[in-house]
Amino acid sequence: MPVTGLRKYLSAAAHLFDHSKSAATLLSFATDDLENTITATWALEGVLMLPWRPRIPRYTRQTRYHLGGDGLVFHHGEH
Repeated sequence: MPVTGLRKYLSAAAHLFDHSKSAATLLSFATDDLENTITATWALEGVLMLPWRPRIPRYTRQTRYHLGGDGLVFHHGEH
C-alpha cells in the first residue's frame, strides 16, 4: 500500500498488526558509502488486525535504502 510521508506511514503500520501477538526484529544493517545505500535485514511475524485475525508466519527479508545527496531516502526496495 503506497503511502507518502512519515506520519502516514507510521499510522498505516501502527494499525496493521496486533502489537501483543506480533514482532519485527532488526537482524543486521550495513552501509555502503560507494553506492550510498543502507541495507537492513529483518524478520517479521504476527497477527493482522483483520476480522478473521490471520497469522503471518515468521519471514526474513532485506530492505535497501538509497540515499540522495541531501542524505534523505529517495527509494527503497525489498528483497
